[in-house]
Amino acid sequence: MNSKKLFIALGLYWLIIISSIFAFNQYILLTGTQVLLRTVPIDPRSLFRGDYVALSYEISRINLDSISFEYNDFTALELNEPVCVSLKIENGYAYPERISSKPPQNSLFIKGTISTRTNDFIEVAYGIETFFVPEGQGKEIEQKMGKALDVKASIDRYGNAVIHSLMSENKPVVFTSP
Repeated sequence: MNSKKLFIALGLYWLIIISSIFAFNQYILLTGTQVLLRTVPIDPRSLFRGDYVALSYEISRINLDSISFEYNDFTALELNEPVCVSLKIENGYAYPERISSKPPQNSLFIKGTISTRTNDFIEVAYGIETFFVPEGQGKEIEQKMGKALDVKASIDRYGNAVIHSLMSENKPVVFTSP
């Protein structure tokens, strides 16, 4: 009898954890600020994970000469160090405006970690670099790689971002059902 209760409690525990992750992302989608991010898609297929698009964003590669920052010396930044990138919106697209170690007040920002650093540039990963598509539909995205492919993302007030949809030529990419 005890093992049955333990099994049910364990099942409920995992159900709550999985549901809370889904609910957190849904909350960001519903309440977050929607922005467009310019992208460069790469590798639309993985044998182990299915069809997906690996995305690289214009806001991921930041020229240190063209942005303000709180740091005195960017060479002191370590790889995988968390940063907050303040965003400005121009013509619907988000562009980096400032980099800091702490969330800015009363400003739209996205949280990320430094993935690469040179003397002039840093690359920041935001956790939205992969977008899964229905099985067999990766080729459709591969064909759009020569065209502009943007991401509509929702960013909450804490800097967490979730991909809302892929956009091609200012229209959402619609996947056909198999």
